[in-house]
Amino acid sequence: MAEKVHSDEAKAVPSSQQAKMERSLPTEGAKHGKSSSGAEKVHGNEAHAKEAHNKTAHGKETPDGKAVAMKLVTPEGFSVRGAVLTGLVVSAKAPKTVTVERIITKYVPKYERYKKIKSRVKAHNPESLNAKEGDMVLIGETRKLSKTKNFVVMQIMKRAGST
Repeated sequence: MAEKVHSDEAKAVPSSQQAKMERSLPTEGAKHGKSSSGAEKVHGNEAHAKEAHNKTAHGKETPDGKAVAMKLVTPEGFSVRGAVLTGLVVSAKAPKTVTVERIITKYVPKYERYKKIKSRVKAHNPESLNAKEGDMVLIGETRKLSKTKNFVVMQIMKRAGST
């Protein structure tokens, strides 16, 4: 019968080749973005991205650098997630709905000029706020409320007619 050979004897590698293999393999710390000294490697863009990640759009940064999201809630209890915009109410004819118009200025590099773009958004008008035509309002993005409504009026910033 053939004699069994231990795996150590079968895979004998000369010391020069073994040294090359050890140098080419990443160290434990290198797998996780750390140098051999244990300190994290931080490149220019990664540091900026990490810093931006700690500061959320609607959150605050804690002393240890972690972001805590603040939950925005409207008077009727809709949770606001996503865009928070300001605009002018141009129509309040539909029940519990307002049409908010935003004027966006966009730079056109070809002509070296700015152009105005109007954007109209339908928003839910809570009875507690009851925004009227001409009011400047703050609206927040929420879940789909109807076929065209996915914003809700959060606050009336300036009433129509008041100076």
